[in-house]
Amino acid sequence: MDFWRPPSDEFHDDLRALLATRNEQLLRGLLAELHPADLADVLENLEDDDCTYVFGLIGTQNQSRAIAEMEEGARERLLSVLKASQIVDLVEDLDSDDATDLVQDLADDVAECVLTEIDPAESRRVRRLLAYPEDTAGGIMAVEVVAVPEGERLSQAIERLRQAGETQRDVPQVFVVDRGGRLTGTLSLRSMLLNEPDRLVGEIADREFLSVPASLDQEEVAELVRKYDLVVVPVVDDVGRLLGQITLDDILDVYEEEASEDFVRLSGALQEESPRDSVLSVSRNRLPWLLLGLAGGALSAWVMSRFVTGFEFREALQISFFVPVIMAMGGNVGIQSSATIVRGLATGEIAEPTSRARLVKEIAVGALNALILAAVLWLIVTLWLGRIKLAAVVGFSLAVAMTFAAIVGSAVPLVFKRLGADPALATGPFVTTTNDIVGLTIYLGATTLLLQWI
Repeated sequence: MDFWRPPSDEFHDDLRALLATRNEQLLRGLLAELHPADLADVLENLEDDDCTYVFGLIGTQNQSRAIAEMEEGARERLLSVLKASQIVDLVEDLDSDDATDLVQDLADDVAECVLTEIDPAESRRVRRLLAYPEDTAGGIMAVEVVAVPEGERLSQAIERLRQAGETQRDVPQVFVVDRGGRLTGTLSLRSMLLNEPDRLVGEIADREFLSVPASLDQEEVAELVRKYDLVVVPVVDDVGRLLGQITLDDILDVYEEEASEDFVRLSGALQEESPRDSVLSVSRNRLPWLLLGLAGGALSAWVMSRFVTGFEFREALQISFFVPVIMAMGGNVGIQSSATIVRGLATGEIAEPTSRARLVKEIAVGALNALILAAVLWLIVTLWLGRIKLAAVVGFSLAVAMTFAAIVGSAVPLVFKRLGADPALATGPFVTTTNDIVGLTIYLGATTLLLQWI
């Protein structure tokens, strides 16, 4: 038995050496043993000229499967140098969902040319899928399904399955439809094998199934698959007619896409970056959030300048010792709370009925931790500076700032979700900048007022 192993360092050394000499025969042999997904990884990490050259050495079937596995940016660069006739061959060899993804990466004029040249039936399927938004069930489904009328005999259904197997790589589910094409049940391979061939399909169909409308957001589809352990999900129109199916590999792509998008939001970038992006492009992508952070820092400096003028130098210096502590702890608890809420929203653990309870819980946790840490900080300041009053003010400020940060970190993602915005935007620079400004205002305001009274 030969176990799967990723391409080794020796493989990459051999690849570089053979590319340098353009040894076509040996390169074909080296690449022949790779899985299309590994071929995609190899192509993504090559320079553009080498990528095009290697792509031309693998067969059409491997080309189509490899390009379907490539990251979007690398795939777009490769498609931009291929001839329209080559792209036509790739599209015709792909399932409708992968073919649609590929066509979406093309320039409008090239896409129209390709759709005109491919098989008319395939062109109609791709055009239908292009009409759906990319992030919906319709946008990620494949239209290749095995649909069996409920009035047919099981023997006829088996023959339909055989015919489909000649053109489709995978047939994860057989669907049962009525005369109007409406989905009425599903048919497992087990039931097809165990029942008599002359039985009607409608008699043995499983009537308990889950389907989704084509307009449903892909995140909700992914949550449905996770919650109910589904392998395939049928997609229907407004009246229940079967349109296509979403398989587990599509759901895994959704999870990867959504996770990447959330990480981009968390990092404060506008869009996902590629290793091939130029320094200028990456800088332009990250700069807006950094400018917002700078504005927040400048505002914090202004807030500080408005308060410290009322203190003597020695007292102002001692007060400034704890500014980083207040700001850092507020930022930390805000990130903890927001990350917890964002994760809960993404996985479906937090839904509308439970959101208020989770909000209260996160605020309570933040407040409890704030009280404990405030007591610890009070003790540290008392032992260090010997100023019990200052220690009390610092501890009080920390407790209030951390509690406020917990409220902001927990509530803002829920507000964003209700407004239809990405909750991940509420984390990272947004939360930290807000909590820095408010935490500093709380601390300096408290020291200005309370130190004069106590």
